[in-house]
Amino acid sequence: MQLLAKILVFIVICLSSAYGYFYYVTKSNVDSFIESVSPFVQIKYETFFSALNGKISLSEVSISTPPYGKLAQIDSVDFILDSAFDYFTLDDKLSAGEIIPKIQLKINHLNTSVDMLDVYTQEPAPFEQFMNHIAAQGCGEIESVDMTLLPELGYSTLDASMNINFDYSQKERLARFNIDLIAHDMNAVYTTVEIPHIANLRDFTSPDIQVGTFKVDVQDLGYSDNVAEFCAGKSDVPVEEYAEHHLEALKSFFTNADISLSDGVYEAYEAYVAEQATLTFSIQPKSAVNWKYISLYPTEEWPRILGLSLLVNGEKVDDVEVSWDEERSLATAIASKQEVTTKQERVPQRKKTYVQVAPHQLTNYVDSRVKVETKLNRKYEGYVRKSGGALVVQITSHGGKIDIPADSQTIAKAFVYK
Repeated sequence: MQLLAKILVFIVICLSSAYGYFYYVTKSNVDSFIESVSPFVQIKYETFFSALNGKISLSEVSISTPPYGKLAQIDSVDFILDSAFDYFTLDDKLSAGEIIPKIQLKINHLNTSVDMLDVYTQEPAPFEQFMNHIAAQGCGEIESVDMTLLPELGYSTLDASMNINFDYSQKERLARFNIDLIAHDMNAVYTTVEIPHIANLRDFTSPDIQVGTFKVDVQDLGYSDNVAEFCAGKSDVPVEEYAEHHLEALKSFFTNADISLSDGVYEAYEAYVAEQATLTFSIQPKSAVNWKYISLYPTEEWPRILGLSLLVNGEKVDDVEVSWDEERSLATAIASKQEVTTKQERVPQRKKTYVQVAPHQLTNYVDSRVKVETKLNRKYEGYVRKSGGALVVQITSHGGKIDIPADSQTIAKAFVYK
């Protein structure tokens, strides 16, 4: 028995020493990185946490720069490898071109004032200008719905989270990325990418790199409602009729720009902007595709070659046809963009907010956006839905849907966005 006790004490001492050394090494590396960027940006954190399972975490992180002061505040930043031992061999493996089998980065609730966006945003790329122009169709004299309009859409701050998961299978030579980008109270994009035939880091930069699977889930978290309210006022259209008004203007614009979309695509888009439907774009060709060759095919052949499918709330859209004249379409949007003055008089709009209601009152808010806290102290954000006759809060995670009972036995607090 004494021998067993001594062995246990020895194990505890070894683990404590290993953890102490791991904590010292990881914290020193983090502090060294922060010091190396200090001439350009100041980063401070309140607490540092590390664990032998490979996770290191910083909480209450503030980012500032001398000319502008505080740029952003982050609740927490987590960096996770497969185990603590991977940190000691990380540099050697990367120098040798080896691939780290598991990497996860989580940035939880980065908060910044919309006034600060001009500090670290650049002129939108042509495609982004094009998408901003699409969003503005039917919005009165507004030619571009972009970040400069956020104050008028009721946003004073931007609250964003990001979760990047990378997994690599050496046996299958397959790299998989899962990237979640969430602009809280605006929208969320969940992306999954699988890249086959990867043996080392150099393969990621090869001009012959191929994509096996590419899946994107897009979920509206309130941004479309705010755009509809703003643009309805600009176009003298009732808010409840704006989605249809916007769609008609969009069809006209696409026709003039030589962009052809099938009715199924238009119906999916309308469901997204009017009903907060989740859209899923999935590319899964019969064989992996080298993207550098796709431009050699007519655009109307792209859906077939890429194995493109479109789903609305998980239901597949059968009629998916797309074709366009890329150069003319982009030129049309850019020309319209240039006609807009960048300085427009800002007229504050009524800002929607979350209002607390009793959990049993959620039955009055079907299809409304909500935040709930369960009696197990877990917080979720989603929509009130009817599912099989039961009332649930439906949330999206990694492109899938999870239903939580919307009853007083499960929900402790409920907040409706209105």
